[in-house]
Amino acid sequence: MLIQRPSERWRHIVDGEEAEVAAGRVPEIEAVAKQFWPPPFIDAVDAALARYERDVEALDVTDREAVRRAVERVRQALNEHHRLIERSERDELNAFLQRVLTLHGVDAHGLTFLEGR
Repeated sequence: MLIQRPSERWRHIVDGEEAEVAAGRVPEIEAVAKQFWPPPFIDAVDAALARYERDVEALDVTDREAVRRAVERVRQALNEHHRLIERSERDELNAFLQRVLTLHGVDAHGLTFLEGR
């Protein structure tokens, strides 16, 4: 089962809005998705989440320390972009991180993901 990364959803929204502007259905001034999710931000988040998925897939799910390290790596990578991560994005990212662990048989209970500001 594949889980859609939040970054993929954000990219879809930005691309759709750009298509609407290009088709003349939305005035450019009303196209704000790119301000919320600039392409470099989306690319960086997507790369961090892809690495996290690979890390979790490769680890021994019974090794709690290995799980913690995988979570910490993605947390550090995402925290580099904390100024662009609002509460709704943080909640979406946390849900994704937990779903990836659960999908691979890891009990995510008690792990700290991205914290609020």
